Amino acid sequence: MPELPEMETYRRLLSRLIVGQPITKVDVFREKSININSLHFQTRLLGRKMIAIQRRAKYLIFELDNGQFLLLHLMLGGWMYVGSDQDKPDRTFQVILSFARRSLYFIGLRLGYLYLYDYQSLTEKLAFRSRTTRAPFH
Repeated sequence: MPELPEMETYRRLLSRLIVGQPITKVDVFREKSININSLHFQTRLLGRKMIAIQRRAKYLIFELDNGQFLLLHLMLGGWMYVGSDQDKPDRTFQVILSFARRSLYFIGLRLGYLYLYDYQSLTEKLAFRSRTTRAPFH
């Protein structure tokens, strides 16, 4: 299970690699890993940019430029990989977010999830405040 140091490492690395990059493709291979219909999930993410990535305990919160948020919890066996099709691990992927030159592979989300929320729903879920658009959370 990824602990706080690993989640903070993910946050820092992903902030450097994908913040500001438009999402060019969304693949969902396991519907249970997301909280809405995969077609709606893809439509709402395609062309959007991540404007910030934050960590709240063991959650990663990806803030999108349309005011929505992706909430990630890797749970027991989940992990992520950033790379190209040529160097991706030989694993089963639950979700892939593609950017201009690289993709973000979500792997092992059997118990974990990548949920899409609006600000109100995320606030209710985590008592969260966005760092970029509202006052920081406490």
